[in-house]
Amino acid sequence: MLYFGGTEAQIGRKGSNRITYHIYPPQGRISGSCDATSLVSKYRGYITANTLGLACFSCVRMRSGGRTIHVTVVDTGGENFDLNEPAFRELCGAAGIQAGRCNIDWEVGAANNCIGNPKAGQQQPPQRQPQQPQRQPQQPQRQPQQQPPQQPRRPPQPRTTSRSRCGTSWTNANMKCGTGCVNDGACRGGERCFASLSVTPCSRARASDDFPDNSVDNLDAIDNNNNDINIGDAVDDNALLSTDVPSSLSSASSSSSEFPAWAIGMTVFGSFVLLFLFVVVLQVGFVLRSL
Repeated sequence: MLYFGGTEAQIGRKGSNRITYHIYPPQGRISGSCDATSLVSKYRGYITANTLGLACFSCVRMRSGGRTIHVTVVDTGGENFDLNEPAFRELCGAAGIQAGRCNIDWEVGAANNCIGNPKAGQQQPPQRQPQQPQRQPQQPQRQPQQQPPQQPRRPPQPRTTSRSRCGTSWTNANMKCGTGCVNDGACRGGERCFASLSVTPCSRARASDDFPDNSVDNLDAIDNNNNDINIGDAVDDNALLSTDVPSSLSSASSSSSEFPAWAIGMTVFGSFVLLFLFVVVLQVGFVLRSL
C-alpha cells in the first residue's frame, strides 16, 4: 500500500536491495496507483513501483556499478523496486535486462532531483543542526615552582703576602695568611689589623696552592677563583722589624699605617751601637798586631 504524504520525513532513508523492471508504454499514460493521468514521458521514463512502503512521488537515488539515476515512485508492486525499462537499462545495463534483476544501493532524496516530480519545489530538505564545536579540555596550568631564596654569599677575601694582616690577636694574625690591611677598617668579623707579621704562612699557601694550617681559621683567605691579591703590598716589607715580635705589642693604629716612633728610634740606636762595636773591634785588632 502506498502513502500520499510524509515524503519529507522519509528523506535520508536508505538500503540495499535487488530490483526488477516493468514495461510501461513510452508514450502511454501511467497506470499506477499514484498517478493514472500523466504521461510516462513526463518523468523522462524514470519511474518505479515499490513494496518498501515509500510514499507516493518519493524521489529515490539508485546506484549500481558506478551508475546513478533518480526515479519517482508512482506505483506499488514488483520485488522491492520495479522500474520501467528505460530506467532499469540505464542503471543495470544489458546484463541486467537479460537477467531481469539487479542489485542496487538506494536512498530517498529531495523531489527536486527527479524530473517531472509533482512534489518538486514543495519539499525542503531537512536542515541539519549545526554542530557545536567541541571544546578542547584545558590543560591545567602549572604553577611556577618557587625557588628557595639564595643565601647571600660573603665576598671572597683575597690571599695576601703582606706583613700587615687581619686577625683576632697578633698571634692569630701572625699564624695565618689572612686579609691584608692598613687599618682596622679593612677587617671583618671583629678582627683587627696587626703589623710586623711573618710572611711564612702566606709563602707556604702560595707554594702549595692550598689552605694554610688547619688549626687556624683561614677560610676567608681564599676566594672563589683561587687568585692572589696583594692588598698589603703598600707596606714596605724591608722597613719592618724582625718577625720575632712579642705578642704583647699593640695592634697597628687604625688611623695611620706608619710605624711607632720608638721602633724607628730603636733601629737608629741599634745601628750606632753596632757601628761603635765594629770600630772598637778594629782598634783592638790594630793594637794586638803592633805588640
